[in-house]
Amino acid sequence: MSSFRLELMPTFIILLLFLCHGPQQDDVVYTNIEAQFSVRQPGLYEEKYANMETEIGDMEVFTYYCEPPIEDPNYLYLINYIQYPKETLHHDSTEMVADLFTQSLEESRAGMDAKLLYQVQQSDYEYPTHLSRMEFDQGQNVVKSKMIVAENRFYFIQVFTTKQHSLNEEMDEYLNSFQLIN
Repeated sequence: MSSFRLELMPTFIILLLFLCHGPQQDDVVYTNIEAQFSVRQPGLYEEKYANMETEIGDMEVFTYYCEPPIEDPNYLYLINYIQYPKETLHHDSTEMVADLFTQSLEESRAGMDAKLLYQVQQSDYEYPTHLSRMEFDQGQNVVKSKMIVAENRFYFIQVFTTKQHSLNEEMDEYLNSFQLIN
C-alpha cells in the first residue's frame, strides 16, 4: 500500500465514525411560534386542542405530546399551554401564580392518584417556574414536571418514565431545553 493511502486512512476512519455517530435526534429542536416556545424533540409531536370551562370563561388548552422511540428511557413527553385573557393572569402577580402552580399540581396529582415526592420554586428564569416530581401506579411510574408563567401564558411541561428509569438524565435535559421565544 502506498504511503499516500496510509496517510488518508485515519481521516477516512474519523469521517466514518462521524457519519455513524453524528448528530442524534436529541439535537432536533421543535419550535412553535404561536405558542412561543422551543424544546428538544425526542420524536414527532402530535397536537390536541380542548376547551376548558373556568371561572373566567371558556379557555382553550393546547397539548403537544411525543411518544419517543422505544430505546428512550422516557415513554411520554407532554406540554400543555394555556393563553389566559389579559388582566386575568400575569407573571408579576406572585400570589396568583403561586395559586395556579399549587392548584395545577394538585389537579395533576389527584388525576393520577400520585404521590408528590418533591416540589421547588425556581428563580433561574425571568419568569416564575415550579419543578415537581411525583410517582403513580403504586410507585411504578414517575413524572417530572416544570410549570412556567410568562406574561399571561401558562406552560405545564411533563416527562413520564418508569420507576426503573426514574433518574435518567434525559428528563432534566428535556425540561431544561424548554425555552420561551418571542
